[in-house]
Amino acid sequence: MNGTFPTWLEDLTEIKVLILKSNQFFGPVGIFKADNPFMNLQIFDLSNNKFSGVLPTRILENFRSMMSRNKSEMGALYMGWYSDNAHYQDLISIVMKGQEIEFTRILTTLTTIDLSSNNFSGEIPEVIGNLVALRLLNLSHNRLSGHIPSTIGNLSSLETLDLSFNQIDGEIPWQLTNLTSLEVLNLSENHLVGRIPLGLQFNTFSNDSYQGNLGLCGFPLTKNCGEAYQVPSLQEEDSDNFSSEFTWKSVIVGYGCGIVLGVAVGTLMFLSGKPEQLVWFIEEEIRQCARFLCWKNQVYRQFKRPRQDVTRIGAQHTNRNQMHMRVMDVMEE
Repeated sequence: MNGTFPTWLEDLTEIKVLILKSNQFFGPVGIFKADNPFMNLQIFDLSNNKFSGVLPTRILENFRSMMSRNKSEMGALYMGWYSDNAHYQDLISIVMKGQEIEFTRILTTLTTIDLSSNNFSGEIPEVIGNLVALRLLNLSHNRLSGHIPSTIGNLSSLETLDLSFNQIDGEIPWQLTNLTSLEVLNLSENHLVGRIPLGLQFNTFSNDSYQGNLGLCGFPLTKNCGEAYQVPSLQEEDSDNFSSEFTWKSVIVGYGCGIVLGVAVGTLMFLSGKPEQLVWFIEEEIRQCARFLCWKNQVYRQFKRPRQDVTRIGAQHTNRNQMHMRVMDVMEE
């Protein structure tokens, strides 16, 4: 078959399975007259055609049967129809988890969208995250661009996600780690970058799920992300402000100035004829340096409670200033 999308199908309000795959259909998926076309659709397969334009958001946002995991009637949907004299039964085939499976009947909980191997372009619509009962989503081999919507992380029933061979960029949303039912993931041959998120099902996928994305790094790839893509832990989130405002370089510079000041004061004390004050001053400096080195080692390993640490180091500098004032008072006497 060929031609444009048969919009007259919207009149079939009770249709549950629409498979137009492996034909010569072309052009955009049409403009519909009905307010809510294909509300009861469970299987939507337009794969291996020449459809173009943006993804059919108008249809996707009306798949009411894919928006709820609670089915009032759990049972089987038969592929065929009956008459008084004969039973005509058809088969449907669906690619599930990389294998083509034939069905004579399907469970009412089986919901799939396969728009692969077309010429669809533009971004993946956010509304696709409303289809929480969806079990298979295949948008591979198109010309889709933009980022992966984080709303896909809402599809808790999703078992197969294939976005391969597109022009999708940006980072992989961490929300995808919420897909606890996901068994097959293929994001290969895109322009994705950044660290691959970890957790739950994402710990089970191999290199094949990500190949062809030169900007990706981290497990399971051999490419190390390095510090540029270091993911902070929950304990380190509050410490980011501390590390940016109070760097080790500033600490070293501050203590360097303190040493210079100490040498100058010590020289004046020695020339003033009060060496016992110089000995006391040097011992106090050693104690302060020891405290600082211990504190630095603890913060470097744990990096906790940055606000309290800033307060403490501020108090240490205040004590040192007071100490230097006492030394100057002694010299003046």
